[in-house]
Amino acid sequence: LASTDQGILDLSVSGTAFAFPTPAALAQWFGSEHDLSGRLPERFQSGTLLQVTGLTLGVGLQSHALEYASLAMGALQGVTWEVWKDHFTVTDVDAVFAAFAPLSEAPSYTLSLGGTIMLGKVPLRTEVSLPGPVLSAALPPLDPAPPLADVLTAFLGTDGGVPSSLLVDELSFVADVTTGTYSAAVEIAGSWLFAFGESWLIAFEKLRAEAEYAPGGVTAVLAGSFAVGENEFQLEADLSAANLVFRGAWQDEG
Repeated sequence: LASTDQGILDLSVSGTAFAFPTPAALAQWFGSEHDLSGRLPERFQSGTLLQVTGLTLGVGLQSHALEYASLAMGALQGVTWEVWKDHFTVTDVDAVFAAFAPLSEAPSYTLSLGGTIMLGKVPLRTEVSLPGPVLSAALPPLDPAPPLADVLTAFLGTDGGVPSSLLVDELSFVADVTTGTYSAAVEIAGSWLFAFGESWLIAFEKLRAEAEYAPGGVTAVLAGSFAVGENEFQLEADLSAANLVFRGAWQDEG
């Protein structure tokens, strides 16, 4: 029982014993003018590679009307979606189609697609927006956390010279298949001890990295800071260059 202003009773059934509905059944449930199958990626439009994993109906306790209906779907075991040839394949594909006020004169519909992609060795939970498609992904909770080197290798083909002790704390990822670009922004756990000259040893902290793949080339930048007394210096390094070159700035706060 949902605690909304009017109260909604959710009636749900879940399982994997349900075959994907026929086009006639979908038209009966969600309206013939809203082609559910046609909203899916072409690979799944026939319905033969999908199964229903759940159905939810929301009934208004005061309105006595069907407030919403949602159909959860998942790909059959072993079925994948090569969303970007030679780059990204989505596994564990799932989808949810929802209809709001489906029996009213102005119903609204949403379709969400998701799954798992691999950024090199790093698994990412992704949402897929159509048309495009555009992949938006984040790092799921992993123990242990993946090393930053694995993310950089996926972009650069090399670890960029970063130490294995630098771990990914948070990661956001976007890929646009139409433009042929993808990028990642990474918050990093750990510090990097770096030797300058014969006697200087500096710890770079508050590290973050940004990497981008585009048809014109690949870039990867690492940014962070180090402190000398009460003064903090901001630095960044181009990891895609042949040699590490640090550029920094300091502002006198006094």
